[in-house]
Amino acid sequence: AEAEVLAKVVGGKSIDLHIDLGTGTGTMLELLAPLSKAAIGIDMSREMLRVARARLGAPGLAHCQVRQGDLLRLELVDGSADLVSLHHVLHFLDDPSAAIREAVRTLRPAGRLLIVDFAPHSLEALRTTYFHRYLGFDHADIAAWCKAAGLDRLTQHPVTDESRPDALDTRIWCATRLAGGPDVRHLDAA
Repeated sequence: AEAEVLAKVVGGKSIDLHIDLGTGTGTMLELLAPLSKAAIGIDMSREMLRVARARLGAPGLAHCQVRQGDLLRLELVDGSADLVSLHHVLHFLDDPSAAIREAVRTLRPAGRLLIVDFAPHSLEALRTTYFHRYLGFDHADIAAWCKAAGLDRLTQHPVTDESRPDALDTRIWCATRLAGGPDVRHLDAA
């Protein structure tokens, strides 16, 4: 279900550079590989990067690479990416808004940020078992962080998995970087 919603949100337009922050096993790199001319996954975990490198050895994925790095302090050029994704990453972070700001720094004007994460839930056990810092996000928080970072045209798309009625609700948010960057004020204009 998630892959189908992602395909609709991203559309069929070619992506010159896709950056996947907190890439983990490289799922997003693999899913968006057919649209990407180049793709870079960033993650802190050497173990996850080993898994991702093995996965990206498959045919058709030679243009995808992974690097170890901190998604809050990226060693990437400002305005270089057409698409930056954060796939089930924000709920692990102390300051999700900082990750969004850093992601936006790497976006070209009119580039898109794609966030996939959980809707609000009450499964407290995820904090201790899987180290989740947030129990999902509501649209208002994502919207405020995106607006403050200089993004516009935020959309939200629910992902439902009919085969797993007990699964947490997932949302996909997509927003576009304003041509003038985060200092543009027209979002507040009446």
